[in-house]
Amino acid sequence: MFQELNEETWDFAISRDLRVGGPNTGKSQSLLTNERPTIVISYPGEKGITTFPKNEPGLKVFFWKEDDVTKNKPGVIIKEVEKLSLDILSGKHGEFHSFCGDGLHKLYSHFWLREFNFLMQTKSELLGRVKKDGTVWSEEDFRLSAYGNENYGANRAFMDYVTMIYQSSAKHVTFTCWEGSEMDVPELRSKSPTHIFPDFPGKLAKRIMGEFAIVLYSTLTNPDPQGKQKAFWQLRPGGKVWGAGIKMPAAVRDNIPASIEQDWAELWLYLTGQKKLVRKAAIGPSSPSMQALKPTGVVNKAIEQRVDVKGKDSTPSPVKS
Repeated sequence: MFQELNEETWDFAISRDLRVGGPNTGKSQSLLTNERPTIVISYPGEKGITTFPKNEPGLKVFFWKEDDVTKNKPGVIIKEVEKLSLDILSGKHGEFHSFCGDGLHKLYSHFWLREFNFLMQTKSELLGRVKKDGTVWSEEDFRLSAYGNENYGANRAFMDYVTMIYQSSAKHVTFTCWEGSEMDVPELRSKSPTHIFPDFPGKLAKRIMGEFAIVLYSTLTNPDPQGKQKAFWQLRPGGKVWGAGIKMPAAVRDNIPASIEQDWAELWLYLTGQKKLVRKAAIGPSSPSMQALKPTGVVNKAIEQRVDVKGKDSTPSPVKS
């Protein structure tokens, strides 16, 4: 059904986010900053469950343990994931604010394998036969066909699951996934320049970005002399990273930093306009004070200072260079 865009439906849209990045860049850890109570599904194949603390108030984590019944049976695994997801959404595991799916790329692999196994079981008689173009049917043909697109195959079934969670009544939905390199011009193959997108095959890598208003790219700083590191989100496409972005009006987007420490509560203040950036012109040659000093070689530049809507200054937010 159609709904009018208002404050409530706006908040719904911007409370669905995808967090992308390489291993050990803070993606799973950042889920701890979501508003509690939080329920996390660590999808089958995801092994980063030790990121989450034990017995944390307001946090429930479900992870997958392989057994003889489900081993190498992607259809059974998918059914278990869907059942747990629906149970969570219906409140069978208690009240929650945030639904988090950790390792979405691992879940996709089960959808693909289920489709591939189905093709091998139902069309195996084609193997070795000559196709109309003169080539011979092989397993590779089934592997490629299993991916499908937005209308059939693994891609369609996978996105049906993502959409089910996205459209649910959960107040906040977050998914995490690895990054992957995508060719800008696939026809050029190895000669094509590449950029970083979510780690999904083919067109799905770009398509899934269009499903979320908020796509955050995760990075980690180098250790300081004390060995400490800080985790950041890149909020806009830039450099090699195209797997980041915020779909909001320019007036709102321009008041959000290009990079911010991984803290959803802090980012939410910017997304909802409770905090904004104020750009102040640095003292330059045209200012009266500098005219008196008559300096040379001074360049005007803009500095970003984080302030709340009341105008109170706070600590400047680091910006990823």
